[in-house]
Amino acid sequence: MAETYATLAGLVQFNDKNLADLEVTDLLQDAPLLAMLHAQAASNGTLHKYLKLTTASSAAFRAANAGLTKTNSADTLVTDTLAILDGSFPVDVALAQEAKNGKDAYLMMELMRTMKTVFSTTEKQIIYGVGNDATGFPGLSDNAQLDALADAMVYNAGGTTADVQTSVFL
Repeated sequence: MAETYATLAGLVQFNDKNLADLEVTDLLQDAPLLAMLHAQAASNGTLHKYLKLTTASSAAFRAANAGLTKTNSADTLVTDTLAILDGSFPVDVALAQEAKNGKDAYLMMELMRTMKTVFSTTEKQIIYGVGNDATGFPGLSDNAQLDALADAMVYNAGGTTADVQTSVFL
C-alpha cells in the first residue's frame, strides 16, 4: 500500500486563521476536561522544569513601633519527564488523491478523527494515569494524596459492591 506520512506539525494549526476553512465548531468539544485545563509549552524538550512554591512568606499584624520577624518564601525546582503521545497516521495516497473534496480535505478529515482519539487518550491519562497506559504520565489515580479513604481529599460515598462503585475526581 502506498503511504505518505503527515506530521502533526505540518497539519495541525490550532488557533490559526487556517481553521476558518474547516467546518468545525470546536476541536475540543469532545474533550471537555482538556478544554478547561491550562497548558504551556515544555521548557526543554521532553524535560519540563519549573519552580514550585513550598513555603509562603510570612505576614502578621503588629502594634505601632513594634518589630516583626519576617520569613521569605521558599521554592523547589521541579523537573518532570514528559511522555510522547504519538498522533501520527498513515494515509493511502490513492485514496487521498481520489477523495471527493480533494487531498487536503481528506487529510483534514483524517486529522480530525485522529485528534479526537488523541484528546480522548490524553483525558484518560489525566484521570487514570499509568493504569491507562504505563508508558504515559502519572494521573490523578496515581496521586498518593488521592488513593486511600484516609486521605483528606477523598470522600467515602458508601457502598460495598466493587463492580458498581466508581471514582469522581472533579
